[in-house]
Amino acid sequence: MTCHPGFIKIHFSNARYKRHITGEGPSPQQQKKNAVNCPKCNKKMNKASLLAHMERIHGEPCMVLPELPELCLASHQPREYIIRWPRMHKKWPCHVEGCPYQTQTNTNFHKDFMHRYPYDSIHVADEFCAPWRKCELLVCGLQCAFPTFSLHKESAICTQGWITKQSRDTANHILWANEQVFTVDGTPTESVGSFWYQGRVESCT
Repeated sequence: MTCHPGFIKIHFSNARYKRHITGEGPSPQQQKKNAVNCPKCNKKMNKASLLAHMERIHGEPCMVLPELPELCLASHQPREYIIRWPRMHKKWPCHVEGCPYQTQTNTNFHKDFMHRYPYDSIHVADEFCAPWRKCELLVCGLQCAFPTFSLHKESAICTQGWITKQSRDTANHILWANEQVFTVDGTPTESVGSFWYQGRVESCT
C-alpha cells in the first residue's frame, strides 16, 4: 500500500484559473465560507471546517480526491496548436478553447502550456519551421529552443515545472488507483479512503 501526503498542490481548476486571469467570480476564501451541513449530524458549518469536524467529532475523515482540469489528466489525448501571430496585435489570446489567457510574448505562451496544458504542444510559426522539443532531462515539459543546455536545465522555470509535474503525476496516480476494483472469487471487495494506523489517520490522498 502506498499512502500519499494529505495535501497535494496541484493545478488551478478552470473556474479558479479564469478568476485568476479575469478577476471575475468568488475568491477561494469566499467559497470556503459557504455553509454546508455535516452528513452525519447535520450541523451547519463553513465548508473549510467540514474535514476537521468529520475527523475530530465522528472519527471518519473524508477522502478528498485531487481535482485536475481535463487537459491535465493522463487520459487526455495530446494536441498540437499551430500559432501564427499577426504582429500588430498587442496581446494574443490562447488558442485553447475557453482559455482566457492572453500575453504579448511567445515565451509566456510556452510557460502557460507547460503548466496548464502539459500534454499538448504549440508550434509558433515564426520561431522555427518545426515545433520546439520539450525538456526531457528533468521532464519539466517546457518547449524551448535548447532544452538540453545548462542554461535551461539550471533555470528556475525548469525546476518549477518539474515540481509541478511531480504533483500532477501523483494526483493522476491517485485518481487511477481510486478507479481500480479488486475482486475475490469474482466479488468486488470494499475499499476505504482512510483508516486509523498506530494512532493516526492514513489516507490515500
